[in-house]
Amino acid sequence: MERVVDQAKLHQAVEYLLEKHGGRFNYTKLIELLYLADREMINQTGYPITGDSYCLVKNGPVLSRVYDLICGKSQESDQSALTRLFETKGYNLIRRAHGILDKQSFPEVKWEEASESGNTSNALPIDSIRRALGFTDGEIAETHADDELLEREHAVLSI
Repeated sequence: MERVVDQAKLHQAVEYLLEKHGGRFNYTKLIELLYLADREMINQTGYPITGDSYCLVKNGPVLSRVYDLICGKSQESDQSALTRLFETKGYNLIRRAHGILDKQSFPEVKWEEASESGNTSNALPIDSIRRALGFTDGEIAETHADDELLEREHAVLSI
């Protein structure tokens, strides 16, 4: 069964690593770090971050789709999405856009409050995200009930 790659998660993971390295990073190291991040998430949760498939190259395991994208061997639509956001120069991947997060796309975030608070981070309750995504109060209550049920099941299984 072929895995479904979540393009948004994949791009966000790449963006995160590029941000941590000043917007430019050796793409071989980037691909290796993405593999390590997926591997650790699989270790912790059973699921990867990106949903990419993996391949073994001369220097070790890498994310197959990311590797193909960077090498220009991917489907045209995927390739154009990548080149809108990133470019390769030599052995580096460089961020084109200043960030993947378009502030207009996140109504749950009060950007002014976040910047005026002086804190480096502010809480963003998951129910705020759910409301912004169109969940009704009833649907939110259902998620809470599901969460409580999962917590009880986990407690019983952890004994």
